[in-house]
Amino acid sequence: MLRRLAHTRVKAARRWQCSTGIMSSTGSFRVMQPDGFPTSAFVREASRIEEDVLYSEKANFQVATLWQWSNFVLGLASALSAALTGLSSTGAIFPESTHRFAVATAVLTVLLTFLEPARQASLRHLAGTSFAALRSRARRFREIDVFSSASEQALREKLEILSEEKARLIASTPHTGGLPYWLSSRSIKREQHRNKGDKAIA
Repeated sequence: MLRRLAHTRVKAARRWQCSTGIMSSTGSFRVMQPDGFPTSAFVREASRIEEDVLYSEKANFQVATLWQWSNFVLGLASALSAALTGLSSTGAIFPESTHRFAVATAVLTVLLTFLEPARQASLRHLAGTSFAALRSRARRFREIDVFSSASEQALREKLEILSEEKARLIASTPHTGGLPYWLSSRSIKREQHRNKGDKAIA
């Protein structure tokens, strides 16, 4: 019991040290900046950018997956309907339903042309990849740049670039809500976005 309590306290201390920037994700202690250098402020702001970008990243990937399934279902249904239209027109099967199959084929073709599910899936996947790249840059800024730069002005400029990039990506990406947002939130709560290195100190 005492060993478990001590182990819990050690893990809590390491989490606090990592969150404040005292310890790196690998477990080694960092060299802190001179007094008055607001490293904690940069770390907090970078963490906010990471969190915002993470939800956008996962939501876009979920939307891309839904569009991919839509493309598969509509494409398969359209191909099947076209085949049935051809067979029924020759009298091989259901000759009395030729016009019905023809209408169904036309509707499915219009849906594929209008919705462009394959293109939508590609665009959403590209957006998710862009958000993921930005999240990686924000993490590197929080874990490396903040503690290796001797210039506060340089850090401010890098942070401003990250913030502007986040705003640009969000503005250029359609709003995502409903089922994709719920799926992405569930994925994040399950910590599926974290690698083994991150989980080792959790």
